Amino acid sequence: MADRDLSGDWIGIYNYPDTYPPTQFQAVLRDDGGRITGETRERDEVFTGGTNLRALIDGSRDGDILTFVKIYENEAFNADIVRYEGHIQADGNEISGHWEVPGIWAGTFIMMREGGAEEKAERKVGETIGVD
Repeated sequence: MADRDLSGDWIGIYNYPDTYPPTQFQAVLRDDGGRITGETRERDEVFTGGTNLRALIDGSRDGDILTFVKIYENEAFNADIVRYEGHIQADGNEISGHWEVPGIWAGTFIMMREGGAEEKAERKVGETIGVD
């Protein structure tokens, strides 16, 4: 598991505290031997009423733990650095954990490798069909 490359396209949701609705996001990760870089895209319905936001991420993978910071490109948001820490599932296709803007608020997130769920379903069907 420690060498599982996280490079690729991901989809996810992060949850706000209180009564705010969850926000969907897309991420592209590049994993260079455990150094993680990439970008995220999301549509902010909570604070801007629908602005598309892009952010850069920079972090690392250590065993089954992924940590990174997310810095928004939009000047109204880039003062708030968001810190993420998540647990990578054994198959490398799902990461879940928590995020925080230090001293302000925090929440949870989950992200799945695009195609990961479909590949699991295909593998399961293949296994079932192959059983006599």
